[in-house]
Amino acid sequence: MKGTVIFTFLFLVFLTFIPVQAYHQSSQNQLAEIVLSEAVEVQEAIVASEREDTDALLEEVRQLLQYHHIDQPGAAILQHNSIDEILEALGDPYTSYLTPEEEQALLDSLNLNYAGIGMVITQIDDYPVVDRVFPDSPAEKSGIGKGDTILQVDDLLTKGVTTDLVASQVRGPEGTSVTMRLNNSRTGEPYELTMTRERISIPQAEGEIVGESIGYIRLYSFGEQAGEDFANVYNDLIEQGMEKLLLDLRGNGGGSMTAAQSIGDFLLPEGTLYYLIYNDGDKSIFRTEGSETILPMAVLIDHHTASAAELLSAALQERSQALLIGSNSFGKGSVQSLFPLESGGVLKATIARYQSPQGRMIDQVGLAPDLPVSTRSLQLLRAKEVLEPPTQRELRLYLDRPEAVLSGKEFFIEQAPMIREDRAYLPLRFLIEALGGVASHDEDREEALVLFQGRSLTLSLQSLPVQEDRAFAPLRLISEELGYQVEYKEENREIVVILP
Repeated sequence: MKGTVIFTFLFLVFLTFIPVQAYHQSSQNQLAEIVLSEAVEVQEAIVASEREDTDALLEEVRQLLQYHHIDQPGAAILQHNSIDEILEALGDPYTSYLTPEEEQALLDSLNLNYAGIGMVITQIDDYPVVDRVFPDSPAEKSGIGKGDTILQVDDLLTKGVTTDLVASQVRGPEGTSVTMRLNNSRTGEPYELTMTRERISIPQAEGEIVGESIGYIRLYSFGEQAGEDFANVYNDLIEQGMEKLLLDLRGNGGGSMTAAQSIGDFLLPEGTLYYLIYNDGDKSIFRTEGSETILPMAVLIDHHTASAAELLSAALQERSQALLIGSNSFGKGSVQSLFPLESGGVLKATIARYQSPQGRMIDQVGLAPDLPVSTRSLQLLRAKEVLEPPTQRELRLYLDRPEAVLSGKEFFIEQAPMIREDRAYLPLRFLIEALGGVASHDEDREEALVLFQGRSLTLSLQSLPVQEDRAFAPLRLISEELGYQVEYKEENREIVVILP
């Protein structure tokens, strides 16, 4: 009987417990369903809100492009469903969407305020080369020197790589490290070092007196401080006796049009600096206030001279008879504005194209130098000679040694003179440009054209020895055809070329 009672009790307890457990389980399931439902609703609300924000941002970008972009894009371009697709269809490399961080990086770049190691690089043949090292910078403290060739930055091998990509690899967050392998220009030996990036703030203009009375001003950018920095340097050089100006705009990618106008006030008489042409055909004129004293001037340009640097160069060439020296400029004749967006970030859009005072369009064309000098190491010297012509030009070269001395200045050259079949051959372009001539290459005819003091000489490239894509000319032919006086000194294997 006890067993029966106990069994019954346990059974009843069990039966009683089941409904309670089922009730709690049901409540938990209902609660979970409610929580899940609310979470789904919240997520759907977030997605809907993000979609609304995205749609609003997309519509804002569409309207800005339609009203302000120089090409007035139509529905075929603006109908795309993302900003990336619209910008890709637009096909304008200078119009882009920037996050706040990217906008700040752009402004820092224009104002030469960034985290890096403190040096300027340029391209010589296939490699980036150190053009300048800033005082008290990580680069200077580590012993990097002007003329050193950059072989590698971290994992990036630099042969054939653009200077922009190399520079972006060298820069980075402040306090981080970068490892570089370089070739020492003084010893010819490679070396490797690791440096910590620091905040670098660079003056946008620097200058000095070179020669007897030439003021040399290097203008690195057209940032916010460019006008003030240029004015300080210019006035200082005037006090030091500057009578002629050599303005170096090589590697200057442009920046603020206002800065270009401010600098133009020092260098040009009163008149037109440039025109802006907008998408409705309207043309605005921008003028210089004018300087009382216009100095004889030469301007150095290269393929990295762009935008505001090009418009200033064009105005100087057309209105002050300044000679442009170097190589063809980049050809960016368009103007961009930054449009802040409601959701954050900015739209950088091309709003106009500019013309020179004489109506030249520079976009995608660039400026051709009055005096082409493609050998970078010779450009500065040739520009100085234009302003202060030498009484005699003498060039010393050495067989099997990549060295040269021109008018007392030493140069490293990419290819040394050589002997072939008992005849001396010299690097053609370097030789002609060093002695004041112009050498050009006709690829279709496979000919080299040499212009020198009103005389011309055409050479078949098929008949000339070529080493690493550089043509060499026989010394005797050059001396006989162009009238150079040539001496050879056996004791040190030196070739002396003198312009009569």
